[in-house]
Amino acid sequence: MSILFWSSCNDYFKSNTYKIEGTLKGYNQSKLLLEEVVLGEATLIDTVKTNSAGEFELKGTVKEPGIYRISTEQGLSFIIILKAGSNIVFEGDVAKPLPYKMSGEVECEALKNYIDSQIIRNLRLRQMQEDYYSLRNNGGNDSILKVRKANISIAENSLIEKVRQYVDTSHYYLVSLFAASNLRVEADFARKKNLLAKMEKAMPNSAYTKSFKSILGTVVEDPVGEKFKDFQLPNLERRMVKLSDVKAKLILLDFWASWCKPCRTEHPAMIQLYQKYKSSGMTIFSVSIDEEAGRWFDAVQEDKLMWPNHVNEIDGLKGLSCTSYYINEIPNNYLIDSNGIVVARNLHGQALQDFVASYFNK
Repeated sequence: MSILFWSSCNDYFKSNTYKIEGTLKGYNQSKLLLEEVVLGEATLIDTVKTNSAGEFELKGTVKEPGIYRISTEQGLSFIIILKAGSNIVFEGDVAKPLPYKMSGEVECEALKNYIDSQIIRNLRLRQMQEDYYSLRNNGGNDSILKVRKANISIAENSLIEKVRQYVDTSHYYLVSLFAASNLRVEADFARKKNLLAKMEKAMPNSAYTKSFKSILGTVVEDPVGEKFKDFQLPNLERRMVKLSDVKAKLILLDFWASWCKPCRTEHPAMIQLYQKYKSSGMTIFSVSIDEEAGRWFDAVQEDKLMWPNHVNEIDGLKGLSCTSYYINEIPNNYLIDSNGIVVARNLHGQALQDFVASYFNK
């Protein structure tokens, strides 16, 4: 399962060069990838092979501050912010990704603290969800279940509010952009527009500013009530599958990726939802936007996603399935009824659970 870490470090040099010195314990004489990531679109920049002690060094130049990720071939990723003069020293362990060490100054520490706190909150929320479903599946007391369900909603709302608070108050715009990617554009459009205005003033020529502006420009009217749009993609057996091939009373069309931590955090609850309602006629059609099919395949196995329909959009957010459904961020989903009509969009957590329950109980 991919784990994402973010950092930014000191401007030691006046040139546009950067240097990354690191040790990744347990990853000896193996290849690491350095990719630039502009709002989900990754471009390979460099590769390096670690030595017998897991040590590595990466050097290069950057035109502007940007978001990058250092990844193992197994998909463990450390996301960093590189800028002119960055001199990063990293220490990690593939067997124990947390804690890790990363040199830096104020921006580096602020980012690391934000990510650490979000990881802790996500883990707590996931444990609450697992405990709730375990209790429910074993005939738990209704009053206790009701309290725990309410506590899950409180935890979900608190998690989102912390993200919103960071986006509103941080002066590090690339870090704010990363945090904003975890907010639903429909619910936080004004907040994202406000961040865009700050970026246009501070970094008007940045590729990140331009891409963010383009994404916000694709926001469309509520699609609920419209007919679904068909597409076909290769499944795990490399056989082409159409969305229209799936027949069910309710289809959860889910867009995700192996590297998307919020996506994978949702999987335990989705598994529970599928197990509960598959006999009633619900299924899930999962569309991965992984550009490396191997990572997608591994994530499906690791997360034990047992529903039959898994396909891969190797062109990412630029692919037909994503553009047809105006997908500019993940996780994202649509709910489609047996007549092919969109009945809901972008429901997550308890909201998704409640909608499906009411749909089959009406």
